[in-house]
Amino acid sequence: LQKNGSNIKHWWIAHHYISMMAAVFMLTWPSSPSYTKMAKLIHLFGLYMGVAQFFQTRYQLARLYTLRSLGRASELDVSNSDSTQIHWSRGMNALLPIIIGGQLFQGYVSLTLFRTYSMFQTEHQILVCGLFFFAMFLGNMSTTIITILEKKGVIKKRKD
Repeated sequence: LQKNGSNIKHWWIAHHYISMMAAVFMLTWPSSPSYTKMAKLIHLFGLYMGVAQFFQTRYQLARLYTLRSLGRASELDVSNSDSTQIHWSRGMNALLPIIIGGQLFQGYVSLTLFRTYSMFQTEHQILVCGLFFFAMFLGNMSTTIITILEKKGVIKKRKD
């Protein structure tokens, strides 16, 4: 993406790889009492993220439509953060709490995984998934906060 001129932050690329590794560990987690204890929460987190992605896509499509109307985007542009650029509107004000709520939920899942690991220490999937979820929580939250501060002009935009 960066070679094509995208301004995607390095964290989001790392996030994709961490997510893939976390998925492998979740898929290999054997059917056990620990899995039964955590499955509902992890599925609920996945459902929440699906809803958040729906709202994010709606926001990006609305921004892209606005840019097309203003002649700043063509019909061939796709809706992503590069083509839509964050615009502080009512839509962003509604979307941001959903995104931050999902990131806090991710932190809660990681802490719950750590607590579950203390009860089932023979299953390494619990600890590894907890570490992956915690790393994604920290990276997502810090990158989101930095991006908000950059867009608001509070801090100078960094070259990532």
